[in-house]
Amino acid sequence: MRYIDTGSRDPEDALATWLLKENAGDVAEFRLQSGYFSINGLVPFVPVLEELARQERLIRVVIGSNDCDTLAADVALLCEITSGPSATTQIALAICAGGLFHPKAYHLRRKDDSQAAYVGSANLTPAGIGGLNIEAGVLTDTKEGDNGSLAESVAESIDAYFSGERPFVRLLSSAADIDGLVGEGLLRAVPRVRQANSGVSGTSTNRRPRLVPLVQITPLVKPSGSDEQVSEPSAQTATTEDTDAAEQSDTETEATSGESATTAPPVLISEIGAGPRWKQANFPIGIIQDFFEVDAGSHIDLIPVEADGSEGVLEQPPFVPVKSQNYRFELASVSGITYPDPDSGRPIGVFVKDAYRQFRYRVLLPHNAGHTQMSALLAREYSGPSHHLKRIVTDLMAVRAAWTEAPF
Repeated sequence: MRYIDTGSRDPEDALATWLLKENAGDVAEFRLQSGYFSINGLVPFVPVLEELARQERLIRVVIGSNDCDTLAADVALLCEITSGPSATTQIALAICAGGLFHPKAYHLRRKDDSQAAYVGSANLTPAGIGGLNIEAGVLTDTKEGDNGSLAESVAESIDAYFSGERPFVRLLSSAADIDGLVGEGLLRAVPRVRQANSGVSGTSTNRRPRLVPLVQITPLVKPSGSDEQVSEPSAQTATTEDTDAAEQSDTETEATSGESATTAPPVLISEIGAGPRWKQANFPIGIIQDFFEVDAGSHIDLIPVEADGSEGVLEQPPFVPVKSQNYRFELASVSGITYPDPDSGRPIGVFVKDAYRQFRYRVLLPHNAGHTQMSALLAREYSGPSHHLKRIVTDLMAVRAAWTEAPF
């Protein structure tokens, strides 16, 4: 039995490394359960899954819906890779309300009847299994002399989700079920990029140490907004040169999110309401707490960005609660500017999160470059009440895809 922790920054401690060492032809059964799932996290598993599907051997997969974060297209590709659902390939979606489906456990049985299992924190995402995130868990393998009871317990636990006795589990009968799950709000038709919980590289002088993947994973599906061509899926241990180059590069920014494959800083795009003091922008408490990560009286570092990408003077506005239960803070870059004619469009604020409580921003007036593109992005992605100001949280990759001349 071995405890692995990618805090060591040793590729041997990444879950993907374990899978890469397995000979696909030796595996007789494979099971996994993961709270969060993205298809690119499946890359190290593909040879094993395809071989099992070809031989019509047992595959069981349980993944979480978790606030409808799982993409329908990812589930469809999972079905394609595993030739499932079928008599030997079973796929289930956990659809909990009031809490999350959050386990991460993986089990394989070999044809010689040895078995191995992992139980830990690594979700089935590139960041989770590839060592970008700091994850920890326990590996057990009877081939290395470990007692088989733990691995057997993992297998039995995953099998129990397919008993038909758990009301929060939806078993797929065919790939055709996927459209219905989208209609029920259990799977997403389009990506929703969630903000990262940890620091990202940016322009701030207070930068956190940057993590890089320990295992290089070639994606099955290109990231949203990318024009890069995707090659055949593959994964390999990152070399020292790969790691050094990634650490030294300042041309790309990476978010280290445990629950998604996001590789760009989160961005809030928001219409700004009218009023004689409109530079004191109001935001709902949810955005204040979840995106800005502040409460009443707290400050953030806010750097205005000009159209040419140059940066202005650091602002540190306090957050002030108002009667509507919203919070407001001042955007000094629009001081003295008259609010535009509403018929021409509302001002739009674009806030890029570089690190904890550290942001770059630009307020776009209707005549400014980028306003048309950001207005179109809001119109396409916003799904709230029509009488509310439109606001979305996306990522910098999506912003650049919509607005190619973005100064961020």
